[in-house]
Amino acid sequence: MSSEASKQDDIKLTENKKAFGKIVRISLIIGILMVSGVVIYYILNPEPGYVDFGLLNSNKKAEDYPTEVVANESVEFYVTVGII
Repeated sequence: MSSEASKQDDIKLTENKKAFGKIVRISLIIGILMVSGVVIYYILNPEPGYVDFGLLNSNKKAEDYPTEVVANESVEFYVTVGII
């Protein structure tokens, strides 16, 4: 009896390995398709870029801006524009 039970256990084990292999294979295919879909989505629909504006004083620092100016008076400042 033990050899017959052992054969049945071997058959069940083989069937279980095959079923597990199928499940793993299907899970991997689904995972690859999902990741590919996300990558394709982000390639086709990129996030919009951001524009950065900045004002600097005559010393190229972001401080001590002139607050009052008389007509025809020269004021120096720098404007920076960057795309992120």
